[in-house]
Amino acid sequence: MPIFGLVTTITSNQQERTTLNAIGRVCAMIAAMLVTVIIPVFRQMIGGWTATIVMLSVVGAITMVPICFTAKEHVAPPPSEKEVGVGEMLRYLKSNKYLLIYYICFLIIGATNIGSTWSMYIARYCLGSEALSAVTSLVGMLPTIVVGMFVPALCKKMDKFKLFYLSNIAVLVLYAVRWIAGYSNFAVCIGLNMLAGIPLGLYTTLAYMFTPDCAEYGCYKTGINASGIPFACQTFFAKMQSAIVTAVGALLLSVIGFVEGEGTAQAEGFANRLWNMNMIAPVIGLTVALVILHLYKLNGHDVQLMARCNAGEIGREEAES
Repeated sequence: MPIFGLVTTITSNQQERTTLNAIGRVCAMIAAMLVTVIIPVFRQMIGGWTATIVMLSVVGAITMVPICFTAKEHVAPPPSEKEVGVGEMLRYLKSNKYLLIYYICFLIIGATNIGSTWSMYIARYCLGSEALSAVTSLVGMLPTIVVGMFVPALCKKMDKFKLFYLSNIAVLVLYAVRWIAGYSNFAVCIGLNMLAGIPLGLYTTLAYMFTPDCAEYGCYKTGINASGIPFACQTFFAKMQSAIVTAVGALLLSVIGFVEGEGTAQAEGFANRLWNMNMIAPVIGLTVALVILHLYKLNGHDVQLMARCNAGEIGREEAES
């Protein structure tokens, strides 16, 4: 992800930038799929969370250490460019309304997606076996990865924000359908999970493609070249999203009466409450986010003009006209 973010800041051509974004997201989804499939299996093999977390931490450290010695900084401000002070940073952030609108919605959607933390609970109590968590994750993420590969081509046909908005509507509808269909029929449950992976592939691939647009808008609006701020916000909100959804998931588990302890029997009706909450929370989050996203008015054509104006290729009057 850090490399992916770096690439987007140094690529001026929007289509090339979209392609690089899509490649980065697809690679991230493949990595996420491997983790979600391997962890449940490994946990059952060794029989505990502590060893699983230690194993995952060691693998993460081994794969990240080489970056410390091989990564190079390719982006540096021109020598003549003055440093941006704290006051200018705050003015830039305050004036960049689309950055705030988008990432507030991004936070809401991610914070209510409790299924990302409940997959093992759903598999154990609703589907009957924790091992099925790997199956449902794999089935759901394969179409997500495949669809992600076609995003650059789709963005040539449709503005990426419209595509992003429609994908959120489709995810919302499919959550509602899955909620109504329930979990008693495993084949139907798996089929709908796979179908939901299609719009989810669009959402996941497009989710980080709006930061460069907000960077161009911020520079155009304020005259301050501080593209690092939007990318810092991207990282901040992504980490906040992960932290909040974990906390929300734990809180909602207690609300529906979850009893802690490995192998502890749950109260009657717990599986139904677990399934209902797993579907209701993201439906609420997506509905709120879609309402707020109506305020986001940036489109690809305008961003291209802003980028050209920011680069000095055209004047402001020409861009406005």
